[in-house]
Amino acid sequence: MMTHLWTIGSLRSSGMLFTPIFPPLKLSHQSAENVSHSLTPLRDETVVNSRAKLFIGTCEAFVKLLHSHAQTAKKEGCAVGFVREIAIETTEREQLVDITDKVQNLVTELNIKDGFVCVYVPHTSAAVSIHREVNVADRPKLDEMLDKINPDPQAPHYTKAALVAPTEVLIVKDGKLVMDPDQRIYFYEFDGPKHRKVVVYVTD
Repeated sequence: MMTHLWTIGSLRSSGMLFTPIFPPLKLSHQSAENVSHSLTPLRDETVVNSRAKLFIGTCEAFVKLLHSHAQTAKKEGCAVGFVREIAIETTEREQLVDITDKVQNLVTELNIKDGFVCVYVPHTSAAVSIHREVNVADRPKLDEMLDKINPDPQAPHYTKAALVAPTEVLIVKDGKLVMDPDQRIYFYEFDGPKHRKVVVYVTD
């Protein structure tokens, strides 16, 4: 995996650093309360329009240049990231869903050989965790621990979600998630049934 580091020198030589198109304001040596009188407004509409067009043109050129550098980085083998979503329909108030195969399928589809995967749950009452494989119909020990910490069934569901955490990061090696054979990635629902999603960021 290669990482491309842009330096100030490389940005300037590539044209990504532009000189200001508006001249700096010049202040005369006056007292502080009279400084504002030294600023002469631009009254020529033609000059204003000309500079506005130049500014817009510069922005467009900058965007095109960024796109060009992104394409070059991809060709040179620099790190490229992909964002995908996994849809989940929960059917119970508290539920455990194994999403390991879905995450692995994304890695395979994107042809990532060596890199990283970030699994993120964008919900306050749901979470994600990696632990030993369990029968999803059974309550894993993590659930038992959460019940001891927060035994009130009417307590805020986001408390449990916060304790489990919304993010997991995994390593990809030779196209496979680096995990123990007994480990799985589980989505935790604490306030179902609901339509949920898991955001997955994959990079090589």
